[in-house]
Amino acid sequence: MARRNPFMSKKLAGKLLDDFSLFGSMPFYVIVTLVTYFAGNRLLFERLAYGFLLSFIVIVTIKHFHYKDRPQKEEFTMFMERIAASSFPSTHSLGVTGIGLLISISYPYPWVIALASALCLLVYIQRYVSKKHFVIDIVASIAIAIAETVLIVKVVG
Repeated sequence: MARRNPFMSKKLAGKLLDDFSLFGSMPFYVIVTLVTYFAGNRLLFERLAYGFLLSFIVIVTIKHFHYKDRPQKEEFTMFMERIAASSFPSTHSLGVTGIGLLISISYPYPWVIALASALCLLVYIQRYVSKKHFVIDIVASIAIAIAETVLIVKVVG
């Protein structure tokens, strides 16, 4: 007889973990960027906006020239479906890492850095566990986000 977890089933844990994918999505990135604008943090707004545009260009370019199936292959018929079905690099991992780094640079408080790191880690785990990405997709996305952040901070200020 299988032993049951008294706190949470695997199915419920998986559903809760799926929700963390939101923090790496493009709509979330846009919302965070707009919130910084309306909050009056012009520098962070500009950094996030440039980061969003740069990430979009990099991701579409890489996925166009280097298609890689996801762990659970997805079918596609159109160009943008092909981009979305490609595993490498992870758009969610790149997005959450970029947001986390730029916010941590703007607000270098230990609790902000810890919260950003925890959200990033949860998104990475969710993308891997849900079989959307291989580990290399996630690691490469983190590296791309770091390189973009360094470039943005040097160019924007």
